[in-house]
Amino acid sequence: MEGGVGGAGSQSATAPARPRERVATLASLAFGNFLGYAGLVNAPFWVGAVVANWNVSASAAGFVASMEFACFGIASLVAAVFVVRADRRFLAYLGLALALLGELGSFLAPNMVVLTVARSFGGVGEGVVLAAVNAAAAGTSNVQRSFAIIAFALAGLGVACHSLTPLAIDTVGPKGVFALLIGLKALGFVILIALPRHAGPEARVARRFEFKPEILSTLCAYGLFMAGGMSLWSYFERIGHARGLSLAIIVSVIAAGDLCALLGPVAADVLGVRYGRRVPLMLALFVTGTSTLLVLLPFKLVGFASGEILFTIGGQFCIVFFMSLLAELDPSGRTVAGSPAFMSLGTVIGPAVAGLSIARFGVLSAVPVSFGFHLLAVLLIAAMAWTASTRAAAS
Repeated sequence: MEGGVGGAGSQSATAPARPRERVATLASLAFGNFLGYAGLVNAPFWVGAVVANWNVSASAAGFVASMEFACFGIASLVAAVFVVRADRRFLAYLGLALALLGELGSFLAPNMVVLTVARSFGGVGEGVVLAAVNAAAAGTSNVQRSFAIIAFALAGLGVACHSLTPLAIDTVGPKGVFALLIGLKALGFVILIALPRHAGPEARVARRFEFKPEILSTLCAYGLFMAGGMSLWSYFERIGHARGLSLAIIVSVIAAGDLCALLGPVAADVLGVRYGRRVPLMLALFVTGTSTLLVLLPFKLVGFASGEILFTIGGQFCIVFFMSLLAELDPSGRTVAGSPAFMSLGTVIGPAVAGLSIARFGVLSAVPVSFGFHLLAVLLIAAMAWTASTRAAAS
């Protein structure tokens, strides 16, 4: 598979090849990425715990979640400014300390005010951790493979976390979800010891950020992709109910999708960059968007299950290509580090637009909304690819 920060053709022919990363380094990148997403991955459980333990409405718990995710996005954007010059391991540990403080505060919070502050601290910490880890991954010898490993680990650790959370809740009570997150983030202080401390040689050369229209269009496409995913995922259980499926079947389909999601990063790594990054990304975005329409098929269970499985596989595949493309466009790692801000924006916009559509046309209208977001992302990447090819032909 082609190496180099930018993928095929990005590394100078005269530049010495960098050695491959150690297993410990890849493990630090993978686990650090998971810790950055831990609040988002386990959101359904801790939001439920907030409702049960503090006896508040779902909307109040949702406000707390919105505060956390907003702080998460802002923190990653601010951290992106410092990732080239900063010690990335120190930055990750700083974020991890804030995230752990947020989990401890959530576990001990006597009221909703303290809880909201604690979750906001946790969101800031997770955003900083993710920015540092993404920037470090952008500087590895094989960006495509590094992000594929990270995505694979995120999917696998997400399944494990979802499996352990009910046990923690049964043992400790509703606050058990925070106890589990405390343990995972404490473990992070050990595993992140192998995280690369400084930027690679290409990033040091690119300390001054050079704005490219392709960077903005890719970030916007990433935000649209996340909006498309969350506009469906936020209402997935209600869509299954509207299709006449029982809760047990819906949960089983989601579990199957979580396991099959592991295939997305594997496929991205096997394909590599032999066909570039833009064309596979466009095709994957279109397939992922189209898969959402399968849930509307007359064969209810078959359509619902096949749509969910293709949706999760395609989504993980797209994430790998989005991250490696951003690393190609900006080897300094700043753009990859700040990308969670656009992800957060997408996770807010998607469910909001789908909710407006549902209020007027019913819950199944979330499906075409999701498809529309994916299609807009395809068009943005296609426009970027056409612009890049036109510029190359002119030169």
